[in-house]
Amino acid sequence: MIRRFRASLALLVLAASLAACSVSAVLDDSRLQDEIKTGFEQQTGVSAEGVDCPDSQPLQAGATFECTLTTVDGEPLTIRVTQADAQGNITWELVQE
Repeated sequence: MIRRFRASLALLVLAASLAACSVSAVLDDSRLQDEIKTGFEQQTGVSAEGVDCPDSQPLQAGATFECTLTTVDGEPLTIRVTQADAQGNITWELVQE
């Protein structure tokens, strides 16, 4: 009986660990958007209303995607994001159109 309980408990812990890994295997959307907004405002002196990025970007070093930053004047700007590593660190640049 105790052996079955331990085996069941071990499987439950493993399942919870795997679920936690799959949840943390994507970029933190709010952190990503805040980092771009704050960096843009500091570098340009232009206030941003918000940043919209594709949700649930998988953590993958070198992956790129685009976000839209909207200034307080309503001007949409394209931001290219590159994942620097698989830990959620990014670099970003304003796309000149």
